Amino acid sequence: MPKGFIPPKSDSGKLAVLSNLLHILHSTTSEKIVLVSNFTSTLNVLQNLLYSKKYSWCRLDGDTDQNKRQQIVDNFNRVDAKTCCTPWTRKQVLTKVAFLLSSKSGGCGLNLVGASRLVLFDVDWNPSTDLQSMARIHRDGQTRKVYIYRFLTYLPQPLQH
Repeated sequence: MPKGFIPPKSDSGKLAVLSNLLHILHSTTSEKIVLVSNFTSTLNVLQNLLYSKKYSWCRLDGDTDQNKRQQIVDNFNRVDAKTCCTPWTRKQVLTKVAFLLSSKSGGCGLNLVGASRLVLFDVDWNPSTDLQSMARIHRDGQTRKVYIYRFLTYLPQPLQH
């Protein structure tokens, strides 16, 4: 664990780990991250976490206008995470630290080489879906080493009914 690590206050172990990972990445690197979920309701939770930590993001899910998708991707890939400003500041050009992605809405050829980190927040367990999500950042044009994180939970005891 990093020196001085204090776990975030959260009821979710996965959210606490993600919060810590985001803090470490943003404070020590210029790397951006793609957060993948199978559920838009989970993307809403992740978006709230990013908002509370004052990180900027962009989002692509089933509700994203087809005509705007490539523009969102291009903007994310173009900018550097270190020059980030908060999502509610409109005086600066928004730089995206995180890309929230629904695993079901990506489509073919979605290229997110602006990020070098990818979190599978709720793993699908369908190998082809997980591989397609991972391939979003591991494509031609990627200049950094790619890191993939699969977030899992473990219940040490069976649930009581």
